Amino acid sequence: WFYRSKAMSLKKFSIGFGLALLLVVAQAAQAAKVRVWEGTINIPTYLLGPEDPNPQFPLVNSHNIYPYTALDDLTDNRQPKTYKAIYLENDYLKATILPQMDGRLYSLYNKVAKREVFYRNNVIKYGMVGLRGAWISGGVEWNFPNGHTTDTVSPVSSRFRQNPDGSATVVVGDVDQVSGMHWEVAMTLRPGVAHLEQHVTLFNSTPLPGLYWWWANAAVPATQDMRFIYPMRLANPHSHTQIWTFPIWKGVNYSWYKDIHHATSLFGVDVHRSFFGAYYHKSDDGVVHVADYHEVPGKKTWTWGVAGDGLIWTHLLTDNDGAYNEIQAGHFQTQLSQEFIAPQRVESWTEYWYPVAGLGGGFVEGTPQMAVNVVYPPLSAAGKSSVVLAVSPAVSLHAAKIEVKLGSETLKDFSPVSFEPLATKKFTIPVTNVAAAKKQLDVTILNAEGKTLLHWFAGAPVDGNPNLSVKPGVQKVNRKPDNQLSAEELFLRGVNNEKEGRRLQATQIYKEVLKRDPGYVPALLKLAEQEYYAADFAAAEGLIVRAQARDGKDPRVGYLTGVIYKGAGKMALAQDAFWSSLRFGGAKAPALMELGEIAIRQKEYARAAKLLRQALQYNPDDGVALSDLAAALRLGGHLKEAAEVAGQAVEKMPILPYALAEQWRAEAALGNSPAIQKSAEVFKRAVGYRAQGYLEAGQTSRHAG
Repeated sequence: WFYRSKAMSLKKFSIGFGLALLLVVAQAAQAAKVRVWEGTINIPTYLLGPEDPNPQFPLVNSHNIYPYTALDDLTDNRQPKTYKAIYLENDYLKATILPQMDGRLYSLYNKVAKREVFYRNNVIKYGMVGLRGAWISGGVEWNFPNGHTTDTVSPVSSRFRQNPDGSATVVVGDVDQVSGMHWEVAMTLRPGVAHLEQHVTLFNSTPLPGLYWWWANAAVPATQDMRFIYPMRLANPHSHTQIWTFPIWKGVNYSWYKDIHHATSLFGVDVHRSFFGAYYHKSDDGVVHVADYHEVPGKKTWTWGVAGDGLIWTHLLTDNDGAYNEIQAGHFQTQLSQEFIAPQRVESWTEYWYPVAGLGGGFVEGTPQMAVNVVYPPLSAAGKSSVVLAVSPAVSLHAAKIEVKLGSETLKDFSPVSFEPLATKKFTIPVTNVAAAKKQLDVTILNAEGKTLLHWFAGAPVDGNPNLSVKPGVQKVNRKPDNQLSAEELFLRGVNNEKEGRRLQATQIYKEVLKRDPGYVPALLKLAEQEYYAADFAAAEGLIVRAQARDGKDPRVGYLTGVIYKGAGKMALAQDAFWSSLRFGGAKAPALMELGEIAIRQKEYARAAKLLRQALQYNPDDGVALSDLAAALRLGGHLKEAAEVAGQAVEKMPILPYALAEQWRAEAALGNSPAIQKSAEVFKRAVGYRAQGYLEAGQTSRHAG
């Protein structure tokens, strides 16, 4: 009896302990789970007057904004106003996103330090800066396909989700009505991580090349102790003819805000580092941006300057929040011109933002996991020297290792080391020769598995690039007059005009090229594209026939011929042209997708599905091709598979109107009432709260047949 009673007691204890342990684990998991929710925020707002439905056309303003309205009636009528807001929060950061204000990250709050990571403007006060007129400062602004773009201060599509791993994501984006191209930014916070993850997706969902760039524009407070931390030796001052040294050019230190008198923008040149940011010396804190420099080479500083002609903008754009500077990350090195993105091309990458503190004046390297600074103190009283390594982590690490070397000599190993997000640690490394340390110090931080998380070498160029392509000073520019250029040179001058926003001048140059050489194929294609966009298919056909006469095997000619014939409703001719483009080595994904859409129009659904699957082999992230495939499967009676493929399209592009609409239609065809209701609700909340969402979905569906 005694042993049986004892065994029963132990069993009860084990069960009770197990339940208690499960409860503790569940509570810890719940505490770590990232919160995401929709709410409202009240922001005092200077109201806009009526929108102007008659925007200026290119003869007056080179920035084409039609069919958008102009937002140029600014008032001094300040009123309280409530905005829709989406909140994203973990133990370290709280983000506030405003879908009604271009989807911008309005605020990123550091809960540990109890301060804003970026510049927060506590009033909506418009200035005439945007393409459509009105623009506001503060937070992080998304710029695609142009700067201060047509979505600025306007509603965009949005949705949010809780992810299976405990993280949460807010997605914002839109279809640009001028170009027809689509952008999305997915902002994610993860449990136990103090960086904001920003995943960018850019998509040319049209059949022809489009002009674009991408810049994430973050505002930071402009104070006397603020310094731009940019790993660059050369800078382009928004100029075709000048390259400056950085940080000092002609006696001015352009890394310090207090020393910059007038409005200045600088772009890093040939930078092979993946970080930059801003730092405040009095408060010993700052913000870091990290993105792979191969994908996001653009690193820009912007300030209005400290002189009166710049500081006047402080009053124009805020009431009480002071001046701001901008730190910007871009897909291209500068904003001197846009570039062309191929039809149906998808581009995506991830960027990170996080706060840092206690680094002693800045940082010399940053990764998604941490930023570090190396401080060389003066000689101690005892005559010995030491180097201080400061590490500001954004993630939690256990059993990490820090290796510090001087050349091949190991100075110090710190292991095991633990880090917690936003808790800076400092490590002192004794050295006998400070001068040598400034040239040869080598720092590597590894995780418990031995993977390198950060490496920094004092002897490397500050920009990480030993092979700079230019030298500082005045740059040579081809200034020969048009009549001294060859047909090819003149055509390329036209292309450059187009990239820099001078479309009318570009058109005149293309016409001049054809006067010299009536069969010059690149110029014929450019003008044929313009006629296609004007829906003058007869004129476009006339130009493309001339291109075919010069080189009928050029795959670019075949593809554009197919696009024009498809637009004109001549499907048999379009099919022949697309197949010609494929035979002669043209881009496969867009041609196969166009052929798949023609097959849908011809009600050959099995053939359409086959062609679209082939297209997706070459371009698996294409949300339109996936949605087309879902439509072909649905119309062909394969309802379950159609719903699955539609779900894949939405997974790739969560706020693409066509993908959401096709998911809704696929579920409706299956007849599953709960799924129908859910997909309808997702469409209506994400994109359908504006008439434009229905129009975009309908337009793409119509294009597909």
